Amino acid sequence: MTTLLSSTGQAATTGQRFVSRARVAQMLGVTPSTVTRWAKLGLIPTRVTVGGHHRYYESDIQQLEVELAKGRLPATVQERAREVKQPTARRAEAPPREGIARSRSPKQPVSSIGLQDMVEIRWHGRGGQGVVTAGEILAEAALLENMYFQAFPEFGPERTGAPIRAFTRISKTPITLHCPISHPNIVMVMDPTLLTTVDVLEGLREDGTLIVNTPLDPAALKARISPSATWKVITVNATRIAMESFKRNVPNTPMLGALLRASPVVSKETCLRFLKERLGSRLAAPIVEANIKAFERAYAEAAVE
Repeated sequence: MTTLLSSTGQAATTGQRFVSRARVAQMLGVTPSTVTRWAKLGLIPTRVTVGGHHRYYESDIQQLEVELAKGRLPATVQERAREVKQPTARRAEAPPREGIARSRSPKQPVSSIGLQDMVEIRWHGRGGQGVVTAGEILAEAALLENMYFQAFPEFGPERTGAPIRAFTRISKTPITLHCPISHPNIVMVMDPTLLTTVDVLEGLREDGTLIVNTPLDPAALKARISPSATWKVITVNATRIAMESFKRNVPNTPMLGALLRASPVVSKETCLRFLKERLGSRLAAPIVEANIKAFERAYAEAAVE
């Protein structure tokens, strides 16, 4: 039996079984820091003991586990997700998104996937470049916007420098596929050397989008790899941005910025919010701010064919 605080602040007892944060992370297949982050956002039901510790009812987590297996927030927390998604009055004082559209700023997204169908993104990079983290951040942003999602890496050795792949699916309707992505809408290439060593273009749809970390402009890159291709090319020097921003060749946050510039599958604001939450749980504030600036800079500097 556990003593908890009731809604009135008075002590109450319950005979329900509770589980630790580590156990919740294991059940949901996420990291403990993600459990804490979701709890702070109100996306995971939590209780506070008289001693100030957070506890999770096993029945709540089992229900959440079933719903997340479908890539969907349960109805009990969808309302909270919508509240978090809504901008505050303080945010409303910032430059409005519609102002960007009217002025045709270079930061305006060049296209929009309406998410009427599922969007499939395949990530190519090397171990240590944050490929898996980028896909997870994008998926968590979709979760907050109450969409169905999948995000998973390809199993295999993930030593530093080794080529790896990761996959992200985002949809407004249930996702019934449970396999790697073979015909992506978007291909993300974190390391340009993979263009000559890995078939990153395999299965890319004719109307798809290729986003590459390279100093080349889109026309020059396309002329080198596939001059007759019909898909769109976006390039950004994510390595330079990362090195100048936080002195490490980890281009995942700049590449996220370029992705949302090319195809805003989730809102820029939501992605930045999750980016701050995720990095803020384990990095110093100056490093988090440097990553945010790198995201914003790549969003602005991404070159479109």
